[in-house]
Amino acid sequence: MVVVMVVVIVIIIIIIIIIIIIIIIIIIIISIIIIIIIIIIIIIIIIIIIIIIIIIIIIIIIIIIIIIIIIIIVVVVVIVVVVVLIVVIVIIVVVVFIVIIVVIAVLILQTLCNEVTGKGYCKIQTAITTVTINNFNNRKTYKKLIFEVNKDDSLLYYDQYLID
Repeated sequence: MVVVMVVVIVIIIIIIIIIIIIIIIIIIIISIIIIIIIIIIIIIIIIIIIIIIIIIIIIIIIIIIIIIIIIIIVVVVVIVVVVVLIVVIVIIVVVVFIVIIVVIAVLILQTLCNEVTGKGYCKIQTAITTVTINNFNNRKTYKKLIFEVNKDDSLLYYDQYLID
């Protein structure tokens, strides 16, 4: 009976040891699986973070490029507008200056015409001409204002002065 008891106890102990070993193996396998799952989750999180960082960097670079392009376009447009304004202002000033000079010249020539001819109207043939006159073998150049008089279309010389 004692032998049977010992055998039964040994069998029970062996069964308990086998069960403990199986439980330990199951715990180890479950632990390994959990560790692998945790590692995979960490790797996925790291990959997602890296992708988000790359996307943010790309968006920032695109925004910077767009801002630079907008600044360049604005600068070019401002430069073109300023140049066009300057050209327009210069053209306007030159045209106004020419118109003022022509009006003043016409008024002056009209007044001179009135003094010379006594007429109220005088067509201007040539405003200013240079005439060279030989005077006692002494060559002198004179500037003269030339008018065309309506009455007989003859040229009148007025306001002669020496250049040389």
